[in-house]
Amino acid sequence: MGKGTLAPWSPPANLVIVGLYRYTRNPMYVAVMLILVGWSVSFGLRGLYVYAAFVAIAFHLRVVLGEEPWLASPMEPGGMSMLAGCRAGSGRSLVFRQL
Repeated sequence: MGKGTLAPWSPPANLVIVGLYRYTRNPMYVAVMLILVGWSVSFGLRGLYVYAAFVAIAFHLRVVLGEEPWLASPMEPGGMSMLAGCRAGSGRSLVFRQL
């Protein structure tokens, strides 16, 4: 597996493409967004919709500005980046190739 933890200061050493990570790079972000949108729909409060949108934008910025540049850099001298195992999907999402 990735040989890392969920903590941002201890990222995985290898690209993880099994389980939920086969479909999304950030299953925890997706789960949080599903919960927030579910609460918004259930309670019908405009503030929850605004909060869900704010969190979605924050997650997107974290991925685009923080995670993608790190993933694009070589992991070791002369090595390949983690993004080399991916191909561009629709928009900014990435779809993993079968390895």
